[in-house]
Order: sequence, then structure tokens, then C-alpha cells
Amino acid sequence: LGTASQEKFRSRFYCTGRTKVFLSGDMRIMVPESRSRPVGLYAIITLQLIVAVPLALYLLALEEVVPVLRVLVRNPIYSLLTPGWLLVGMMLLAVLGLLLQKHWGWVLSMIVTGAGLAFTIWSYFQGTPSYLHMLIEVVTVFYLNQRDVQQYFEEVRGQESIS
Repeated sequence: LGTASQEKFRSRFYCTGRTKVFLSGDMRIMVPESRSRPVGLYAIITLQLIVAVPLALYLLALEEVVPVLRVLVRNPIYSLLTPGWLLVGMMLLAVLGLLLQKHWGWVLSMIVTGAGLAFTIWSYFQGTPSYLHMLIEVVTVFYLNQRDVQQYFEEVRGQESIS
């Protein structure tokens, strides 16, 4: 084979962001890389479950069985069944959306975390602070706003709009 033929069949490879591009002569083949979930996503899911599960147990009136629930769930608004169950349901739905890699899961997580943070601040001013719950909400906000988590869900949203 001559040098022109060798040049035509020589393939090159390079990466652009999350896409691998193969060049072979005049052809360009773009192959998306497999998306790995950011570590912050697992932290968000874990933190939301740490809040949702004790709250659900508290709402089921199991605080006598599990005394630590009195420490974890100190906000008096949670004793009202409707707001408490609504918050638990939204948290679990947000966790499901995050597990399914849906952009709405990230948005719902932001809403639920903001509501939880507002409840903990309200509880603080009512004289029943829950510092552990407040810390969990602040750490969740930190992870939700990490660049790799935001980029991950922006890519997911872009792929959802294409489909």
C-alpha cells in the first residue's frame, strides 16, 4: 500500500467532554462515554433517606419503640400528619427520581431540601431546634450544588429533551 492509502486507513481517537470521537479518513464517528454517577449523588440519596425514614417512623407513632426518633424529629410541624406525610412522599419521590437519573429528581430534591431547611429554621425560632436535621439539610444543599452533580443532571436533561 502507498502512503496515501496508509493515511486514509489510519484512525485517530480523541475525547471531547463526555464523547469519544473516532476519525478514520473523512469519517467521524461520535460515541458517547458511559455516564458514571457522581459520588455526591449517592450522598444526596443517603442523606434524604436519613431524613425520610425516621420521619416516616415518627409519623407512624413509633417514637416510644425507637426513642432516638424524639431526637431526630423535633419539629412540631411534623406531628401534623398531612405536612409530614407529604414531605416524606416528596422525599421518596425525589430519591426515586435521582436513582432513575431524571432531572426532575434533582429539582424535586432541591425543593424538598429547601422546605426541610425552612422547617428546621422555623423549628429553631420556635424553641425546638434540631441541629442534626439542620446539618443534614445544609450538607444536602452543598452536594446538590456541586458542579459534577449539576453537570450530570444538565446532561440528563439534554438527553431527555432529545428523546
